[in-house]
Amino acid sequence: MCHSSTNVFFLFTVMTGLSLGAGGCVAYSGNEDLSGVEESPETLADADEAASAYTSSTDCTVSGGGTWGAILRTCVSISASGTGTFTISKADGSNFSTAGTMYLKVGTYEPWGVDHASKTISGGGIIHGFSFSELFGQWPGYPKEYYARWESQPGGYAWVGPITIYH
Repeated sequence: MCHSSTNVFFLFTVMTGLSLGAGGCVAYSGNEDLSGVEESPETLADADEAASAYTSSTDCTVSGGGTWGAILRTCVSISASGTGTFTISKADGSNFSTAGTMYLKVGTYEPWGVDHASKTISGGGIIHGFSFSELFGQWPGYPKEYYARWESQPGGYAWVGPITIYH
């Protein structure tokens, strides 16, 4: 569920000025005339997410740990087609300040957990967060626990999760 337009990755804008974001979230600036709209943008987003055969234990979590404590936040939005979009950022909103690798893991945040996606950055300071798409239907055996793990190139790590996906 989207709570503000600052947390939405915009895909396109329709003629009414409403913007549709990943996962069916609708964001608006507040300047649009919505008097003819029968359902709120939040209700429309909920309807799209409810149509999926996959659900999550929570939309977002900051539960985690590692070298620096619980510094990460991860969120998931699930489309009607069963694609999950995981976004990982720093819990305080700051940028990643060192080179390193972000992993989307299943089963555990530990290094031996199954990697479903990863992204390495060579320099820090300009990356605010990471986004990974996951087509849930390609993997058997639900429920699955998803974690994110950040490994800093100079040393140290942080993890967040789980977000459990059900089918």
